[in-house]
Amino acid sequence: KQLNIYKAGGLSLDGFVHQVVTPSDTNIIMTPLPVGGFGCGGFALWDKANQKLIPPPEGTRGYVRVLANGPVRSIVQWIIPDWQLSTNTVHFTSTLSIYAGHEWAEHRIKVQGLGTRYRIATGVPSLGIESSKNEKEGWLWTLGEQVVDSRNGGTTSAPTKLGMGLLYPAGRLDTFQDSVSPDSKIGSLTVLLNPDERGEVVYRFVAVCGEGEMAMQTKGEWEQYVQITATENHTPPVINFVPQKPAKK
Repeated sequence: KQLNIYKAGGLSLDGFVHQVVTPSDTNIIMTPLPVGGFGCGGFALWDKANQKLIPPPEGTRGYVRVLANGPVRSIVQWIIPDWQLSTNTVHFTSTLSIYAGHEWAEHRIKVQGLGTRYRIATGVPSLGIESSKNEKEGWLWTLGEQVVDSRNGGTTSAPTKLGMGLLYPAGRLDTFQDSVSPDSKIGSLTVLLNPDERGEVVYRFVAVCGEGEMAMQTKGEWEQYVQITATENHTPPVINFVPQKPAKK
């Protein structure tokens, strides 16, 4: 909620946030997407009774903790100890983790006292070219184009592909709910998840540009990449410890 980036022309973050130009300044201020647009792997709560999304509290509610900040991994928490809902108050913790050598980030959400009326909502923007989802395997993805505006040089690069994906625990799926932000008019591919008995939901998300080491230009390439990653994520390796046989005399 406190993200403010000035003179942000050319940043890939353009596709994830809502841009506002202040009347008194020519700088573009980038702020988080309004509710209905999660960016890539963002979150909200879903009120089943009223059929609407509930965004995180405005302002500086809660506090942030940096648990790790090194070359191997980075972990950041956002804690809201008293998120006021219409029926009760919940204790909310968001933990974001990213590891070196991994394109996918992990988002662990824990809500204590949520009850059966609410679900945890997440998703990715509907980028406009292609999208797909698989309820059984627990993934969804979207593919679109972005244009990078080089303000200093005065030239605009050709459109390049931009893909976003989300992996979630299929057993925690409640339903899909596509939505559109009334402010930004950006559609989102939304998945509503049931937390486990501890009040937790863990999912992973990624955004890949069509250039560089992870360049993928076609729907087939992107879908195969998401499917393979989902299979690896849902079937972790198993290590069996075999007892050592006594040495022969």
